[in-house]
Amino acid sequence: MAKETNLNLVNFVLKNLGETTISTLSGISGTELLCFDKINEVIWDVLTKYKFRFMQANGSITLVQDDWDYDYPSDCLVVDPESFVYPSDGTKLDYMTPADFYRKYPKAPDDSERKTGAPRIVFEDGDYIYIYAMPDSGHAGNKVYFRYWKKPTLFTTSSNDQTSDFPEPFDRRILVAGATYKVLAYQGDEENQRYLGEYSDALGDLIKMYGDPKLRVLPVILHGGER
Repeated sequence: MAKETNLNLVNFVLKNLGETTISTLSGISGTELLCFDKINEVIWDVLTKYKFRFMQANGSITLVQDDWDYDYPSDCLVVDPESFVYPSDGTKLDYMTPADFYRKYPKAPDDSERKTGAPRIVFEDGDYIYIYAMPDSGHAGNKVYFRYWKKPTLFTTSSNDQTSDFPEPFDRRILVAGATYKVLAYQGDEENQRYLGEYSDALGDLIKMYGDPKLRVLPVILHGGER
């Protein structure tokens, strides 16, 4: 089986609604556009709330001498705070909140007061990942590795053959039932409850099969994008 395309998914939802299917997503409006938007809404709702193995990626930070703030990967939604390691000396970095870090190191905001040496602490603040101590010449060029969960890819109407991040058959099960439920609920149709049940069952199966067994729900505060 192949993963369902964005066009196929919209047509499945249209069929559930008793509407005429379409041959292209270009220029859609009305009910067709509503179905398309609700599919994207389900993608975002599910993949920003739960931790799934298929959304996890490996990241790395190349240390720069006397630099302690580093960019997130461009597709990063949220990092795994327990995953930061510095293999050059076998250290697992201590993850701290910004408040705890600045409480422990109140002089760190002053460039001249920051310690240099091997990385031992990591924290997030605003748009950056901070590594402390700041790398000196002996550690510059080495890498810190970590894991993160990716931002979900949303569909566009510029192509008819895009596929989602969901593994098959959950791309069809979750997105079609979830979008149908949302469209019917928006329209005030009580038939939405039938599709809510299908959506909930499919989501439960996805979590059992692909969810992180330790902590399936992502933190409330996510890096970048929508909230």
